[in-house]
Amino acid sequence: MEYITKLIEKIAYKRGVNFNYYNTDAVISKLRESAPKSFFGRKISDIGCGDGVNTIKIAKVLKAIDVCGYDISMSLVDKAKDRGLKVVVVNRDEKITGDLGVLWGVVHHFADPVEDMVKIVKNFKSFLIREPTDRWRILEAGKRIPEPKMTNMVELVAKKCGKKVVKVLANENQGKSVLYFIG
Repeated sequence: MEYITKLIEKIAYKRGVNFNYYNTDAVISKLRESAPKSFFGRKISDIGCGDGVNTIKIAKVLKAIDVCGYDISMSLVDKAKDRGLKVVVVNRDEKITGDLGVLWGVVHHFADPVEDMVKIVKNFKSFLIREPTDRWRILEAGKRIPEPKMTNMVELVAKKCGKKVVKVLANENQGKSVLYFIG
């Protein structure tokens, strides 16, 4: 099954399609309600921004003073640029630094989630991670990470980076997501 989802994802990304199939409006609403005040009015770096749909929503909610997206797929970067975003094509090992970093539905694509998150999170003052934890999301490629395991990993990442984490559960109409505020 994982091979099939990876193949579908590869084909979709080459065509500039990012599966925003699952309604993220509930999670965006939860972000609006629960984000720490210190997360507002910041410079945002959205790592794995995809087509930029969610990047725009996040930036609006957090009243970002600047936003830049980063992605490895040129087709998705082009879609995000078409939406008016400043976006940079990066390779998987490229170091990105900044003020407030975002991983929105990206961790389940990492080969080694803890080490990959540490490499990224340590380069930012604060960080926002949103990850789907519903195993029934069949149109999202990557590994399914149950909420308890995801929380343990994020807490370990925060500890390794000398930061604290606050977890907020966000239930969507078609599955669950978790928001993690790291700072």
